[in-house]
Amino acid sequence: MLYNESTGKTDLFSVKSLVKWLETKPATDTYSYIDGGNCLIAQYLQAKGFSEARVGPKSYCLKVGGSRGQLPTEFHDIALGQFNGFWTRHSFGDALRRAKEYL
Repeated sequence: MLYNESTGKTDLFSVKSLVKWLETKPATDTYSYIDGGNCLIAQYLQAKGFSEARVGPKSYCLKVGGSRGQLPTEFHDIALGQFNGFWTRHSFGDALRRAKEYL
């Protein structure tokens, strides 16, 4: 993950950190936007050590243990892209392209 010099901490919720992770994923692999335990953002958070992370697609909130928190809206836009129905599979390559547009 990236290091934030101003806070002295790793910046988990930066688009740059998400891009770095997406660059490690095979571009043609896909994910389901509506699978709260296995969507793009849940996989990202799980890879960063939050094994219990679950993401709600409508409110786009993070649930870890009993705590909930709102995720950056950019993460939602990156994960969903153009809406073609909730059951549509999305590729990590397309998500990476969308994420880079935020840099």
